[in-house]
Amino acid sequence: MLLLPLPLAAEDLPPASVEAQVDRTEITIGDPIHYRLEIEYANGVEVKKPAWNEGLESFQILDFERGEPTKTGERWRVVDDYTLSTFTPEDYVIPPIRVPVQLPSGATEVLETQPIEIKVKSILPEDESALELRDIKPPISVFSGILTGRVIGAAFAALAIAGLLYALWRRRHRGETPIALVPPRPEHEVALARIAALRAALAELDYAPDQGECKVYGIELSAILREYLELRFSILALEATTDEIREMLPTLFLPPPPLARDPERRGCEARILVILEETDLLKFAKRTLPLERLHHLLELAEAVIDATRREEAVGSESTEEREREVA
Repeated sequence: MLLLPLPLAAEDLPPASVEAQVDRTEITIGDPIHYRLEIEYANGVEVKKPAWNEGLESFQILDFERGEPTKTGERWRVVDDYTLSTFTPEDYVIPPIRVPVQLPSGATEVLETQPIEIKVKSILPEDESALELRDIKPPISVFSGILTGRVIGAAFAALAIAGLLYALWRRRHRGETPIALVPPRPEHEVALARIAALRAALAELDYAPDQGECKVYGIELSAILREYLELRFSILALEATTDEIREMLPTLFLPPPPLARDPERRGCEARILVILEETDLLKFAKRTLPLERLHHLLELAEAVIDATRREEAVGSESTEEREREVA
């Protein structure tokens, strides 16, 4: 007689559990890894999910799908799926992911996943001394004989004709008033103009934007703020990650934060991080936001730019006035 194990009853299961798993633990550089974080909990249990990229800082997140809680019987289940990769061959460890939970009794616990070891191999052999370099091939003769002389003659003729045309052009335009160059627009004017265009695009929407529209918005607003920071403070913000910009901000002498508990009102540094973190979720995590929140992020960006713009000399003219004078 074959005895099959009976499934555990709901009352025999723990109040909450968390599990992390990957589809493989050994890859070659550039290969994708499918990583899954699964949380299961009973009715009445409150779960605080970790940050969307927690423990994955050493990998490139190629794709991310945040799952919504689904109910089966008396228990809830939520699954987040990731596609990861890296181009650095070494041994990695995805550390334990901590998930705080609060039980119906009010007691709190912290669940942890098991660490996951991943080996990333190079495409080169381990013994690189066995590699041999081949000699380069000899140059290929393209032209020879009479053909070479014709090509050289044609080249000199073309140069002579170009020189003659340039001399005629200089004689015809001699004595004309040179064109005055307009100084480039200050970076804060460019950024504010792009924000105004983005706000106008939002104003045309009479419905909640979908994931694709929110992604385009996140890409544009992130680029506006990063380009402004790069030009204003001479930092490499366009290619930097949000965490790298977080480390740069204390060195930029931003205006000090006022006394307030709201993180969005604690000065420019906090506003910048709020914008970058939320636009990262729109760009990489397929997240959506209501129109009110999208407009609020534009207001935060304008506040940052207005507080950190370069001090202009008293009585200086705006770019538009200079352009009108030149015209």
